[in-house]
Amino acid sequence: MQKLHVRKDRAIVALASRIAADAYGVFRPEIFAPKRGDKGIAMARQVAQYLAHCSGQVPLHRLAKLFKRHVTSIMHNIALIEEWRDQGEFEDLMLTLEGKFNGEQADRSEHES
Repeated sequence: MQKLHVRKDRAIVALASRIAADAYGVFRPEIFAPKRGDKGIAMARQVAQYLAHCSGQVPLHRLAKLFKRHVTSIMHNIALIEEWRDQGEFEDLMLTLEGKFNGEQADRSEHES
């Protein structure tokens, strides 16, 4: 049962990171790089972590492992996104990305059934 959750969480992180990478015009592997990278890469990483946790329900400790970051870094990034969502333009972007994530997640669930 544990392995099933890990596999599912990896698929969710892959989806979230692909959506975030596309939105910020970065290569998906850059999101997982050990270094912070430029602003676009950092933003894509933060958005991917937010989507995976808030929309995909991946636990913080698993996100930390998959992104090779400390759990407090993941928590900080999610808090930043929540703060930035108060800005109208960023909120619009996040609603679009969440819609895309949720739609693709639903499609995957249907294919797995």
